[in-house]
Parts: sequence; C-alpha cells; structure tokens
Amino acid sequence: MTSGYGTSCALLTSGHVDCWGWGHSGTLGNGKFYEASPYGSALPVAVKGVGGTGTLSGVASIASLDYYSSFCALLVSGEVDCWGWGADGELGNGTFYAGIHEGSAFPVAVKGVGGSGVLTGVAGLTGSDEVFCARLTSGKVDCWGGGGEGELGNGTIGMSAVPVAVRGVGGPRTLSGVASLTSASENFCARLTSGEVACWGRGDSGQLGNGRFYTTGHRASAIPVAVKGVGGSGTLTGVARVTNEGSSSAYGGFCALLTSGKVDCWGWTQNSAVPVAVKGLGGAGTLGGAASLTGYVGGSCAVLTSGKVDCWGQDSLGELGNGTHGGDHPVPVSVKAVGGSGTLDGVARITDVQYGSCALLVSGSVDCWGGGVDGVLGNGTFDSTPLPKAVEGVGGTGNLSGVASLASNASGSDMSALLASGEVDCWGEGSSGQLGNGTFYTTGPPGNQGSPFPVGVLSPAP
Repeated sequence: MTSGYGTSCALLTSGHVDCWGWGHSGTLGNGKFYEASPYGSALPVAVKGVGGTGTLSGVASIASLDYYSSFCALLVSGEVDCWGWGADGELGNGTFYAGIHEGSAFPVAVKGVGGSGVLTGVAGLTGSDEVFCARLTSGKVDCWGGGGEGELGNGTIGMSAVPVAVRGVGGPRTLSGVASLTSASENFCARLTSGEVACWGRGDSGQLGNGRFYTTGHRASAIPVAVKGVGGSGTLTGVARVTNEGSSSAYGGFCALLTSGKVDCWGWTQNSAVPVAVKGLGGAGTLGGAASLTGYVGGSCAVLTSGKVDCWGQDSLGELGNGTHGGDHPVPVSVKAVGGSGTLDGVARITDVQYGSCALLVSGSVDCWGGGVDGVLGNGTFDSTPLPKAVEGVGGTGNLSGVASLASNASGSDMSALLASGEVDCWGEGSSGQLGNGTFYTTGPPGNQGSPFPVGVLSPAP
C-alpha cells in the first residue's frame, strides 16, 4: 500500500496496481481526469500501461509525493513509470504539464539523465513534496521534479522534468555509496554504506545537520552536505537507519537510529543544526535499545527491542501517548497501555498519522493515539486521545485483527491496513473516496468527513 495526498494505490501480487480516491490530475492512472465534484473514484480502478495501453504490470514497488498527487512505479526491470500531477516535472518524462489538469492520467516512462533514453538500474524510489529521487543499483542517486529548495541536489535551484544526478558531498563528482534515502518536506538525507549521512535541500531549521541554519537566500543547500557528529564534532557514523520527524512538516528534522541502538536527532524539534543524543526516560542517560523509529509532525517515537515504545517532541493533542497533552517534551516518555495501566507492549512497528501514531502489535491488532481528526485513530470517534485505544473492527464491531502492515497517506489523515488475507481495510478521511468502499464522505462538518472505524476496500470498479 502507498498513499499520496487523497489517493491510495495497492500493489497486487500479480504486479499490477489499483488506485482509488482523488483523481483530478490523473492520479488514478486509469486514463481519466475526474473533472466534477467529488473529483475522484470511491472504488479502486486499474492503472493502465504506458501510453494508456493495457494495464501496468511488472511493478516491484510504488512511491508517492508528500504534497502533490503523483505516483511512480519501480518496475522489476529497474525502469520507472509515473503518472498524476506533473506541472513541475514530477513525472520525469521531459514534460512540464500545463492546462487545467497539469498531469498525465496514465503512466509515462521516466527518461534517463539529461533526457536520453529511459532511466534504468533503479533499486529504490523516494518522494518528497515535489521531487522523486531514485537510488540506483550503482549506489548513486538521480532526482527530478520541482527543486525550489535545492531538493534535486545537483547544485541548482529550479525544476527539472528529466532526472539529474545528485552531486557528491561538497559539490564535486556525483554522490555514491548510497544505501538508503529518506525524505522530509523539501529535503532528502542519504544513508551511506559507510554508516555516514549526507543531506540536501531546505535547511532553515537545521534539517541538514551540518551545523548551519540556512536563513537567507533560498534557505537551502543544493548539494549534499555531511551530517556532523553529536555536538558538531567530526561526522555522524554508525547509522543504521534515518527517519524524518513528520514528512509533511516544513519545520521538521531527522533522527538517526544507530547500530548501537541509540538515537541522534537534529532539526526543528531539537532546535539544533547538529545531531544531539536523545536522552533516556526522564532525561537520565541516553536512549538505548531502539529497534526502529517513526516520526510524526513535531516529534518521534522509538520501538524498543523489548516491544515497548518511547516518544518525545510535540504533545498538543496527546501525541506522546502517555495520558497527558500540552507543550513539548524534549526527553522520551513511555507510551502507556490501552486504558492507561502499565506500558504498551508487544509492538512490531509504528506508523505515523498527522498528529499521532498507530502501533501494529505482534498479535495483528492496532492501537492508535494522538489527534483524531476525520476519525484517523479508528476507535469509533473523531476525538483526540492521549492514551492508546484499540482500532475497531470493520463497521465498528470488535477490534481489528490479522493486520500485516499499515500505511498512512501524505497528510496523515487516513490509514490503510493490509491484512494477512490480502484484503485492505481503511479508515479516516474519505471526502475524495480514499477509503475505497464506494462512499464519498462529504456531508459531515470539517474534521468529521470520514469513517472513525475501518471499512473494507471493495473490488475494482468495472
């Protein structure tokens, strides 16, 4: 499952893709621009092949942008096809789409660097606000789309409708040895095979981690810079994974999970342009035993090897899950169990919503906490909760179970659960049909335009 802004797409075991939700810019990829309200399909539709012929096949993974409704599919061949919004070159085929729709309603092939041939040898795709970046099997990175904050990493500020090669740290040659990419709003960070991290793009909140707040001019670095070590000494090393503190937050930052199980963060939440070590519970020592990290807007949560969860950062709507709300908490607190007794346990992984989190438990059930706008917490209400509550079953009966993975959309206002059965249940905002159950939720007041409990995604429309 991959969700963009108001649109969800499912990669099927057959290698085909079905999408539902917002479709005005051709985001559903089925050859149709949805020109009348509610501007989308509340039932899944099959994504067509390149040029609108047949159906897209041989897809290995899907990526979407955080803000605009664009999708790209990485094929098993190592090539990339994209569809949807393309006004700033997001589709990578050499075209800046103008007119009322500003996009392509069926997939187009991404060209090679400079517009020659087609892009090949792609190992992974990552999207930011207006830019897609492809990590190549060679360890290099090519990017395309809107680059107003230097997100293309090629030393220029501006747009490119074909891929450009990201430069090396400091500008010479090209970036190489990239093991993984992480995006936030208007910036990217690359984890290198050396265990170090290089970032580029917007940096006014210290998001680039190189000791500098970019507050003049374009507020950005258009070439990668090396993330410094804790306190600004040397370079950060021993990094196993990098996560963002809310991909939709322009004021966010990044956190690095180290191979030691410790966590270092930089950017807006820490008010630091160099990494700082995340402290332990109550501010004692440093956090240890972290197995994975997830960021929400203004904060982060760590799943520990013990199966428990610690969170820190913004807490205006109960994002920390410890029963309180209000203010910011710069040191971790333990997420409590459902009902507030003891601590949450048996957590496999965390997925962020806009102002909170949902925990997938090893049991296959899901607990959520934080802001409940549009019913995104799935507990039958539209209310915020500072303590975890169990996501209800389809139609509000019992509790959701048998969940294999979770995904949230770009705005964090709706959730999708892939079940072990291969079916999909969704909840949260549904005004554009993004719940896939045939209903447009447009009659409720703002903040209540969705389903506060899961609904089953129906079969594709004929």
